[in-house]
Amino acid sequence: INDFLSCVTRTLPEVHYLLDNYGLYIDDDRNLTEIDFNYSCTKEQGESEIYLLNQEVDRIVEKTNGWSDSDKVKYFHDQIILNCQYDSSSVNRYSAYGCLVEGKAVCEGYTKAMYMLCDRAGIPCIQIIGNGNDNGIIESHTWNMVKINDNWYHVDTTWDDPVTDMGNDYCQYDYFNLTDEEISKEHDVEDNKFLELPLAVSNEEDYFVKSGLFVKDNDDISLMFEKAIEKGLKESCRFVSLKFQSREKYNQAIKLYFNNNSEGLFEIIDNVQKRCNISLKSDNYSFMNNDVIMSVNIELSM
Repeated sequence: INDFLSCVTRTLPEVHYLLDNYGLYIDDDRNLTEIDFNYSCTKEQGESEIYLLNQEVDRIVEKTNGWSDSDKVKYFHDQIILNCQYDSSSVNRYSAYGCLVEGKAVCEGYTKAMYMLCDRAGIPCIQIIGNGNDNGIIESHTWNMVKINDNWYHVDTTWDDPVTDMGNDYCQYDYFNLTDEEISKEHDVEDNKFLELPLAVSNEEDYFVKSGLFVKDNDDISLMFEKAIEKGLKESCRFVSLKFQSREKYNQAIKLYFNNNSEGLFEIIDNVQKRCNISLKSDNYSFMNNDVIMSVNIELSM
């Protein structure tokens, strides 16, 4: 019953007021005859909140009319991250309502919001329940799978919503459109007899691959940093990211530019801003790296 109800709530994310305690009625032959649900609010309040949630979902989705599914999913990902704060104390933290209307949620709220937006836009999407391994700390976690151009990908909007060392909210793409192989390094799916997950084997829609920010083994690291910084400056974006194909290349980049050796990166930044004729405070930046995904994220002072 728990597995079945879990599938039901995954496909009805707007019903956020359903409590997880319920009564079961069984006849003399041990057949389930009735389920008695409990709710966290009145019918009137529930209807009001569903109305507000649907309005917000429609508002976001309508802006993507005519866009490709790839662009829509990225926009939904960004809207959730930029307009919601991770908050484990908010009343509606487990709901799409908490995420999209109140702007406060935990991973379940992020996941349900992404599901609602994709579903409304006609994009196949699944809510995944499992565990996340965050630097050795294993906790219950949820994320999504989305289908773009006949291929499935994993999207974790919660883990793409960190706060930088400079204290700014940041929309990153470390967990945007990953394969099964990549997501399984830190995520473990919980088995459910009613839900068979599709395979995710393509990296075609991986943000870094699609944006040309994926450093292959034969690429020059300094030139790739120049490309990433120039892209950020031209788009008036202070965040610069790269992802590496191999551990060897990733370790080389960390050693060259970040392990107490930032002069090389400052030189690259100076060269790019002169070439682009854009003024930048190149004496200050925030650096974050992901040893598992093998990505580097830099926040520039603009």
